[in-house]
Amino acid sequence: MDNQKKGFTLLEIIVSLIIIFFVVAGMAGIFVSSSNYTYHYKCRGTAVSLAKYCLDILSKDVRQDKWNPATAADGNCLTSGFNCPTVFTTNPTMPIGLDENYTATYAISNLAGTNLKKAVVVINWTEL
Repeated sequence: MDNQKKGFTLLEIIVSLIIIFFVVAGMAGIFVSSSNYTYHYKCRGTAVSLAKYCLDILSKDVRQDKWNPATAADGNCLTSGFNCPTVFTTNPTMPIGLDENYTATYAISNLAGTNLKKAVVVINWTEL
């Protein structure tokens, strides 16, 4: 008689389960890291949009007025009184629907040797 039975041994089943476990664990790690990556770059995209929003506010103020060097010693003051400190920092009103964890500040300063102004926008946020 032939005593060969068809099927898997217990050792083969345990080894295959261990291999499957490591494959699934690796895929779960990739999923978590890609989710974090996607969230981080979504936050960066929102920050870029907020920086553009801040610069749009500032450019509208500049177009409606002109720089008044007599108002401030450094000439960084609009005739309306906006931006009279040498370095002006503000947190503009956030657009509707934007998370509260973003803060925007901008500063205006002179560029040495020119009559140009330099606007620096800084966006800070906390990632959950």
